[in-house]
Amino acid sequence: MNSAYLRMSEEHIGRYLSLLGVRRKKQSLAALSELITAHLFTVPFENISKLYYKAQQDFRTLPGPELFLEGIERFHFGGRCYTNNYYFSQLLENLGYNVRLCGADMSNPDVHIASMVMLGEKKYLECRVCCTILDANSRLSGY
Repeated sequence: MNSAYLRMSEEHIGRYLSLLGVRRKKQSLAALSELITAHLFTVPFENISKLYYKAQQDFRTLPGPELFLEGIERFHFGGRCYTNNYYFSQLLENLGYNVRLCGADMSNPDVHIASMVMLGEKKYLECRVCCTILDANSRLSGY
């Protein structure tokens, strides 16, 4: 396991998958696509949770896994890219995927994060913004 990721408890993995409405499956492009689609439709990209946790608990960092999952369950929270992509990458890693969390440049360096998932010899980019996975081995033009 990549040392950048914490080992999620089986209870957290099961709870996360249950919230997404998917079952644990063998690693494959189809299973990865199902997880990504479920995550996109279940865990919103939003900043209300950040404002709520700051006002309620003076919280200024990423929520822990328990608070992240509780926010999805109770308030339909998700988070911004740093929260959503971090926990989704953690889930993928804990499900056995070879995943790497990467900083991404937009208007400034490293203001966004995305996941690079390796399946066999192929690399796929998952960033939750484009609503799809991109074959990172292909050259993308116009971006």
